[in-house]
Amino acid sequence: APDKSVPVMVLLHGNTNDPRTQAETSGFIQVAAQERFFVVEMEWQGSPNYQAMGHDGIESVLYQLLAKYPQLDPSRVYAEGLSAGSITATALGIKKSYLFTAVGGHSGGIFGGQFKGYSTFDALWAEATQKRGAVEVPYCSVFGTKDNVVPYIKPDNWKDNNYLNAWNAYEQMNGMEVVRELDFSVDD
Repeated sequence: APDKSVPVMVLLHGNTNDPRTQAETSGFIQVAAQERFFVVEMEWQGSPNYQAMGHDGIESVLYQLLAKYPQLDPSRVYAEGLSAGSITATALGIKKSYLFTAVGGHSGGIFGGQFKGYSTFDALWAEATQKRGAVEVPYCSVFGTKDNVVPYIKPDNWKDNNYLNAWNAYEQMNGMEVVRELDFSVDD
């Protein structure tokens, strides 16, 4: 392929999952072959502490790949994750907004308070606020209504909800109105 013509999709697997699990079961490999983009699914956890590689390690691997393969387009690098990988992808889009074009995740957003070494809402909110209106990174989240780990938003759990925290942080960074209060009488 010509130089800088191939987009890059970073897949981040869920907690204690094998990297192949997501790459091989998500359909990304087949879509990548059809649509001609590069998929990298790295073993980003590597130990029981959830983030052995860290955000900087993920960034370093990407720079190594971009240097090795001139066909890869550094202006079209995307991240997508499942569960713990979704939480990491969500944080990467804010912390490494200069590297990621857009991010998405399944079953994870941003935890409030302290949670097992993950970037939490306060830290990411501060960074999103600093970048407000100067950076735009599209964000997509997908979640299930029966998820017991990262629950679907309902009238009894929406405050400090993982997904709402992520949406609020991206609204803030992207210079949008931040919707902090949900009105379930308008849309249950």
